[in-house]
Amino acid sequence: LSKLQLQDALAALVEDCNYPLLRRTKNIDNFVTRYNEAVQQLTALRLKGSDFQLIKVIGRGAYGEVQLVRHNTSQNVYAMKLLNKNEMVRRADSAFFWEERDIMAHAHSEWIVRLHYAFQDTQFLYMVMEYMPGGDLVNLMTSYDVSEKWARFYAAELVMALDTLHGMGYIHRDVKPDNMLISKSGHIKLADFGTCLRMGPNGLVKCTTAVGTPDYISPEVLELQGTEGVYGREVDWWAVGIFVYEMLVGETPFYADSLMGTYTRIRNHATELNFPEDVEMSENAKNLVCAFLSSSEKRLGKDGVESIKQHPFFQNDEWNFETIRKAVPPVIPELKGDDDASHFDDIEAKEPDPAEFFQIPKSFAGNQLPFVGFTYANETGPISVIQKKIENMSRGDAVQVRAALNQLNQISESQLEDEKRELEKELAAYQIQVKDLARKLDMEREEMNIKIKMIISLEEQLIIKAKVEERVKELERQIGELNEKCRHHAEAEERARKQQSELHTKLNSQNEIARELNERLQKSNEEEAMLQQQIDQLHALNSQERENLRRAQQRSNEQNEKVEELRTELAVARDREMALKCQMGKLSELMAQQENFSDENRVNDETRKNNVRLVGDLQAAHKKIEQLTSDLEQETNRRISTQNDLRCMNDQLSNLQTSLHYQENELKRARDEKRRMEDQLQGLSSLSRLLQRQLEDVREQFDTESSFVNIYKTEMNALNEELLEKTRRLEQLEEH
Repeated sequence: LSKLQLQDALAALVEDCNYPLLRRTKNIDNFVTRYNEAVQQLTALRLKGSDFQLIKVIGRGAYGEVQLVRHNTSQNVYAMKLLNKNEMVRRADSAFFWEERDIMAHAHSEWIVRLHYAFQDTQFLYMVMEYMPGGDLVNLMTSYDVSEKWARFYAAELVMALDTLHGMGYIHRDVKPDNMLISKSGHIKLADFGTCLRMGPNGLVKCTTAVGTPDYISPEVLELQGTEGVYGREVDWWAVGIFVYEMLVGETPFYADSLMGTYTRIRNHATELNFPEDVEMSENAKNLVCAFLSSSEKRLGKDGVESIKQHPFFQNDEWNFETIRKAVPPVIPELKGDDDASHFDDIEAKEPDPAEFFQIPKSFAGNQLPFVGFTYANETGPISVIQKKIENMSRGDAVQVRAALNQLNQISESQLEDEKRELEKELAAYQIQVKDLARKLDMEREEMNIKIKMIISLEEQLIIKAKVEERVKELERQIGELNEKCRHHAEAEERARKQQSELHTKLNSQNEIARELNERLQKSNEEEAMLQQQIDQLHALNSQERENLRRAQQRSNEQNEKVEELRTELAVARDREMALKCQMGKLSELMAQQENFSDENRVNDETRKNNVRLVGDLQAAHKKIEQLTSDLEQETNRRISTQNDLRCMNDQLSNLQTSLHYQENELKRARDEKRRMEDQLQGLSSLSRLLQRQLEDVREQFDTESSFVNIYKTEMNALNEELLEKTRRLEQLEEH
């Protein structure tokens, strides 16, 4: 373990434990309290983002952005890549930041972008790389018309870069012009190693996801799509073929308007690869592209990079693969200063979103632990150790050189003169031999040129014959495939017809059911209207009966009041009657006494008159009592009659309410039935529309299949004609 790794581990552990919920645990709180201040001091002394001044944002990707920055202390200009830690953890299956850091830190190659520093804070990973001011090859291809000579140069440098990467044991998996950066000298370097995977001992990698850019992805990677697959470095050579084609033609060979269209063309690359007639390309260039864009089993470069370097496309008089780094590039970027970013697109700075960073955890999450050991400084890395060893070796060599010079000084001048004369004689003899050999070499070269021309002519004829034979086989295979497709389309057409007839039958039956439901719904609406009318009549009758009941109750109340009044009067009359009877009893006693003592005591006239008056009053009271009794009996009879009428009206009202409740239940049932039938009718309507759409789809599919069959027949006829033409030309060649 290095000191930087131990420092990362301590800082990460303190950061992951320094949350209020975690510090409730005593041991964690003691640990954070003990080391927090030391970690803060360490962080202040280490490299951080504030040590660099932002000049411009020159790139943005899925995990972060690339900034052009200037180091505050050294004033050197760098490209600094920022990676969001939260995104790295959340998408760990596709974020290979360790591979990117290790490749740039340890490559020490003129073909790989160099990493100067790598550091981190709580939210971001930072990789400070050398700045490539020429931009990427996408910008170059947009600004210039790339000739075949230029394409040869950049393709050769890309081959050297990939050979270096493969030699380190990695596969890039996302080779494209965007990841090829141009240095200030005009040479390219490979960048963006965030998709790299380390190869196993057998030179292969295992992967379950299709990684890469759609236009540049190879068919074997495309076939994974969730299943574990094994492939090797040949996936990068496929992308080189796409790159060469794009430089020469101006677009990728399998471009389509949709992603699925692109993937379909890549899967059918054997038939989809075409070269436009309006673009001039040499046969060597076409052969190179075809060799790269072939099946993985026979793809150029599968058996090693030497087969690529020996391809005729790369043969020229200006450079070879060993000297290409010293050659003059096609384009040398014009720069106004060390921070010139004119070859990069303008990208607006993005404000940080707190939702993209780590949230406060409720338990120990260890968010910082995956990044322990990421910090790197080139001055303390393994490269400096190698450089120190070289310096030590250089000092040892200097000692040896001094010893050799001392030995030479001891040799006498006479011995040197003798050796000089001997060497001059040998030189003259060798010059004569060289002239003879040169003359013989010229003669042999002329003969060789004649033989080479004859061989080239024969090879061209053989190549033409082989191409014709290969084309004939290809046409026969295509005819077989087209026949098979025609058979499949015929079967599909028959199935479509059967499906169409079945859909017609289903549609007719559904229409019949819908018609019956419409009739039932119409009847239900009529019944509902009749029930509603009956309910309205019952409501009116109920209201009338209620009014009659109210009036009868009012009459009953009035009669009760009259009965009470009569009872009160009757009670008063009875009281008077009792009083009068008392008085009559007293009068009777007085009268009896008077009769007994009539002779002796005579009552005066006033007493007699009072007696007469009392008798009259008593008789009148008897009559009034009889009258009141009669009235009371009449009122009682009327009350009983009224109560009977009221009871009958209550019974009628109860019957009406029962009938109304029944009618309302019937109306509710009819409405539920209507709603159920409407739902069923709506479902049938939806099903009918669905069947109608299916019928239209089947018809459209039938028309499409028919057009495909016609197209295939036309292609078959054309291929047959071409086959006949090729056969005729082959026969003519065989005759010659």
